[in-house]
Amino acid sequence: MCSIFHADILSDLPYNRYNIPELAKKYKVYAIDLLGFGWSEKALVEYDAMIWKDQVVDFLKEIVKEPTVLVGNSLGGFTALVAAVGLPEQVVGVALLNSAGQFGNANSEPEKSDEETVLQKFIIKPLKEVFQRVVLGFLFWQAKQPARIESVLKSVYKNTSNVDDYLVDSITMPAADPNAGEVYYRYVKISLQHACHVLLSFVCIVQMREK
Repeated sequence: MCSIFHADILSDLPYNRYNIPELAKKYKVYAIDLLGFGWSEKALVEYDAMIWKDQVVDFLKEIVKEPTVLVGNSLGGFTALVAAVGLPEQVVGVALLNSAGQFGNANSEPEKSDEETVLQKFIIKPLKEVFQRVVLGFLFWQAKQPARIESVLKSVYKNTSNVDDYLVDSITMPAADPNAGEVYYRYVKISLQHACHVLLSFVCIVQMREK
């Protein structure tokens, strides 16, 4: 029996540096970073849940090759669920910590939109993307500042003495990768698109009930 940890933005090994040694006394433990996060490659691809699911499933098939419990934090929790569904014969359990992330049904047909007008295609759409890149670029720059990272970590860690230079550096160093900002933009953009779709569906349901 083995366990696999996979986290979100944090690199998995520093994030679980106190959990892994204890679990390793009884189990074989792997800690992997999802593509685009932590110490993994900052690949310039279109990110969605199926990319991370395939990464975990391939790792289980090619490296682990034995019954496994998946442990996921935040987006890693969502990834653990879809990976478990994708490989039920090997995954015997999942543990979700602050699980988050929804990207819709990977098997659903893409929504058909009305034909774009010249104004939408050459003016509105490019301006929208520029605006998104400027705003998200600033937010990423702000979020990766060491003082900001330390402040956020101390707000969520019960024992703030665990928030040391090693933990802060495990976030700031991957964030310094030349492609990190672009990966952040692509990930947040798809998350916002899904959130807007869910919000719009909720508004439509409310309006229908009011009628």
